[in-house]
Amino acid sequence: IARMYLAGVVFCYMCFEFRQKNWYAILTGAIAYVFCSYGLFAGVRHPYFINPMIYMPLIIVAVEKIINGKKPLMMAFMVALATLSNFYFFYIVVLLTVIYVVARLICLYHKDIKKSLEPLIKIAVSSVIGVLMGAVLLLPTVLAFLSDSRATESGSLEFFYPFKHYLNFLGTLITSK
Repeated sequence: IARMYLAGVVFCYMCFEFRQKNWYAILTGAIAYVFCSYGLFAGVRHPYFINPMIYMPLIIVAVEKIINGKKPLMMAFMVALATLSNFYFFYIVVLLTVIYVVARLICLYHKDIKKSLEPLIKIAVSSVIGVLMGAVLLLPTVLAFLSDSRATESGSLEFFYPFKHYLNFLGTLITSK
């Protein structure tokens, strides 16, 4: 319950950082965010699965701070925290963050690639610093995972799900089927 509450608080913080003032909209969004299908299905099974719901809004806020010309300390810290938490959730958060950064920079700078390079480089450098800070636990965990007998015996290690899995995302926001 505490992690779900914290995920809602962090979502509200992200909305306030985006200068949203409508409390009803913010609270409705936070409730929808916390009680989505993933939060209820995976979070109830194992509360640890709610951690990426806490990290993702904070990483988005850190990205926005870098885009707005502020220091990248929050980004490095949040990437390190996500790295230390779990490499699988870190991988998913990185994929979503990359999609967000690309879409955000395209919306901000349209076709002016030179202007978008400065925040992109700052985001990349602070992210690498965060990964290096979290490498203390990331590297031994990944090496242990890759040397595990279960990982070496069964098939190949795939980095992406089948395309049909991604098409079902919108439907699974409401239901777990």
